[in-house]
Amino acid sequence: MSGLEVLGAVSAATALAEQCGKVIKFACDVYSKYQNPDVVKKQLVQLQQLVDLSILIKQNPSLQTTEMESLLSSCLTDIGTFRAKLIKIKSNFFDSRLRKLKKSIAAVMQENDVKDLFANLEQHKSSLALCIAEIDSSLLHSIGIDISKVEQTVRQVANDVTEIKTTVLTINQKITATPQPIEMTARIFYEVPNRRVDCFVGREDVLQKIEDGRTSEAEPRIFVLRGLGGQGKTQIALQHCRRAKNRDVKAIFWVDSTSEESVKKSFQTIAGKLKGTEETATGDATPFILETFREWPSPWVMVFDNYDDIKNFDSIRDYFPASKQGTIIITSRSSASNRLTNHQPRNFIELEGLSEEDSLQLLWTQCGLDKTDEGSIAAKAIIELLVHHPLAITQAGSYIGRQKLRLDQFKDHYNKSRDKILKHTPQLSQYRRHLNKDEKETSLNVFTTWELSMQQLIESAESGKDKADLLTLFAFFDCKDISEQLFSAYTQRAQIFTGYHWPVHCLVSCLGEEYPDGQLLGGWAGDRKLDGLKQWDSESFGEILNDLSELSLVQSWAWGEDEYRHLSLHPLIKDWIRIRSNDEETHQYALISSKVLQATLDANLHHKSFSFPLSTQQILLSHIDTYEQNISILQGRALVNLDTWHESGLDSVDESVGEFLLHCGRYAKFEDIMKRLIDFSTQAFGLENEDTLKYMNNIAIAYTLQGKLDLAEDVYRQVLKGTRTLLGSDHARTLSSISALAMILLYMGKYEEAEKHARVAAEWQERTLGIENEDTLRSLHRVGSILQMRREYEKSEEVLKRALEGRKKLLGLNHPNTLNTVEALGTLLQDMGEPNRAEKMVRRTLEGREVLLGKDHPFTLVTVNNLGLILRDLGRLDEAETMMRRSVEGKIKAQGREHYDTLLSVWNLAGILMHQKRHAESQALWQEALEGLKKALGEDHPHTINCSKQYDRSMQVIAANTTSGTTGTNERLQKATGCSV
Repeated sequence: MSGLEVLGAVSAATALAEQCGKVIKFACDVYSKYQNPDVVKKQLVQLQQLVDLSILIKQNPSLQTTEMESLLSSCLTDIGTFRAKLIKIKSNFFDSRLRKLKKSIAAVMQENDVKDLFANLEQHKSSLALCIAEIDSSLLHSIGIDISKVEQTVRQVANDVTEIKTTVLTINQKITATPQPIEMTARIFYEVPNRRVDCFVGREDVLQKIEDGRTSEAEPRIFVLRGLGGQGKTQIALQHCRRAKNRDVKAIFWVDSTSEESVKKSFQTIAGKLKGTEETATGDATPFILETFREWPSPWVMVFDNYDDIKNFDSIRDYFPASKQGTIIITSRSSASNRLTNHQPRNFIELEGLSEEDSLQLLWTQCGLDKTDEGSIAAKAIIELLVHHPLAITQAGSYIGRQKLRLDQFKDHYNKSRDKILKHTPQLSQYRRHLNKDEKETSLNVFTTWELSMQQLIESAESGKDKADLLTLFAFFDCKDISEQLFSAYTQRAQIFTGYHWPVHCLVSCLGEEYPDGQLLGGWAGDRKLDGLKQWDSESFGEILNDLSELSLVQSWAWGEDEYRHLSLHPLIKDWIRIRSNDEETHQYALISSKVLQATLDANLHHKSFSFPLSTQQILLSHIDTYEQNISILQGRALVNLDTWHESGLDSVDESVGEFLLHCGRYAKFEDIMKRLIDFSTQAFGLENEDTLKYMNNIAIAYTLQGKLDLAEDVYRQVLKGTRTLLGSDHARTLSSISALAMILLYMGKYEEAEKHARVAAEWQERTLGIENEDTLRSLHRVGSILQMRREYEKSEEVLKRALEGRKKLLGLNHPNTLNTVEALGTLLQDMGEPNRAEKMVRRTLEGREVLLGKDHPFTLVTVNNLGLILRDLGRLDEAETMMRRSVEGKIKAQGREHYDTLLSVWNLAGILMHQKRHAESQALWQEALEGLKKALGEDHPHTINCSKQYDRSMQVIAANTTSGTTGTNERLQKATGCSV
């Protein structure tokens, strides 16, 4: 016999022994309702012998044959059938007399089948015994079976069945004599919380989905309403119950699903109602409820409300009656509840905020004010502020009515007292629930609903406190997109550098194994080794997000294209967390979040440029806005001030944030950060301090890029004087200051002085720092640009090519600084009369800048301007106009219409329109550019002078053309407007 055959026989013998044992126990339990259990055990002795035979076969390999396996399998089938019949006649503790009568009659009707089954089982037992006797008859004696008496057993079993029949018929007669109660289905059951829903608004799509939902043939329709606390899950369920009652559904029940204990308690209450008594049933009513609703002949509804604690109560399916007549609605804050809908994903309904129309209707209803056109504008602002959250709108409306506010006054009240508003509990609120098993239902506000989730999180495991702390940390970032990358970068750098407020326990739990020896940090100070430090454990972080998401404390999370997890918080959850945090917690988490932001920026800083994709840059700018809000709160509560700026580590955060704002073209915000650093450093260290001078240099850059050239020049000269005095004339910082002064002089049109300073800086830097140094290459680039403006094109080309080769080698071709030099060479080629070569280089710059900085960055728009001029020179005027209009419109949006750089593009657009003979449009724009440049740069600036001369010549050409015809117009215009800026 093969190994598989042996395995099959052993398996069949084991299964038969187990099933026989269950049937014997079950049968004794069934028939004990009708007579003495000891008698029943004697009647079922033959089944016990089947158990003995099965064990004998299992223990003796010589008996494990193919024939034996076949006999065991047949026996196992009949045992299963017999057990199924017993289940149907089992009497439950909660069965009514009517139900017991039905089961007794069914048992009698099945008596012949039972007799046949006993006969079959006896035949199987006899066959097994004969097979064993042929192999080794002595084995039968070991279990007390005499082969000669096998035939007698069949007759005995038949007698036993007859006796059972007689007993059942006797009980039947007794039950039949009892008066029968009214059928349950003739009564109406509406056992739901007594809450009015007359102010219910919206959610028609959800209610319709429940009414139209599909189900499998034998299962109830199961719907899950999942959402943040206060989104109206319970209100929707109540509204469905009310509508179902109006549709003549006669059985509607409500189950408190806070815990398994509360479900059983609800079932006891329902069982009492079904029995026609107001008393709660005792004992476990679950079998009675499941059986009753399984056979309920008409539609019924059962709501399982507040099923939130899935980790501690994961067996709720065991309490769902199996009946195609039923509709089950589950309300839950847990995302894990989506697995309850019987593979019907449409039945899992995620509740977001109300629609604008429904939100406005709810607000007007709750505040009790008359709807007006003027008030509608303020009402829209309120619902946007509250993110269309139903309970928050309800509270706001109630607060407005109670305080007798106008709608346009609410926003100021909210910003000043949002804790009072979000904690305000409307009187007679429909939002109520049990806060614990001993209390009555309590009216809820949004804070109460979310505190329940927070408490559940903290109590869920030993790590619950860490998860709650991590959630609190999330609230100190912008809530729309919080990337795992933030915390990965932070934990890495915080383990190396001091001043990062490490360790942060809620993040320590997200660390895993140690880094391999020799791995480098990367980014700023990236040559540091990570030996012995622990790596970020993405999987642990993901598990925490799952836990927070299941409780709706995290709105959602998903994988990003950058291979990091990204999460979002509901804005009101963020407000709630911030409000519930005391001063100490606010101070702690605001500082940690600032260091997380700094670490992320530093980790991606390479040669004064950041390696983030554009989408990430936008997200980080939002986090920087939140950082500024955090700082304002800390200062407003006197938790930090300039005296503690360095101690708190905020000076280094400001430096990193400022660098990033500069990179992104946010020059006004960069200026604000630098002013704060100058105030801090001046107060702490005085003006003659290296850091103070560094911050002053940075604010001069901000002035320059915002067109405040006079201010910038004054500050640059102060910085140069201070660095010379403090550090000496040949110090690297001093040379950088000389080069920076040359740049502002170039912008101001002081080309001779600019060249002098730029050459001094470049020559000293190349001698002391070498050519493969970015400070040296920056100064060389400036020398080349100054030579270009002085029309020394060949010298300019030689210098710019050196700068380009150095930057390509040091920074790479795609670094923003390298692209600057590529563009400079392109515009130089244009001035040298090679527009085709110029176009290729400037387009290369434009493509790179659009990828690195975005299409609307001020530097990108400068390149767009330059490409427009090249296209003009190539005679492609329509393309040139499109480019120049893009530059003008973008610059107006980014830096204003009065910025000198915007006015240069307006001037260039006027020239292009003049080439297209659109004289009226051109003249208007030219006049605007000229007047603006006079104010921005002064009448003596070269750009202002050139603009004025070109305008005069163009007007002369137009006048001449008007009197002498059109011959030679384009040539004359080319000469008149040929200067590019």
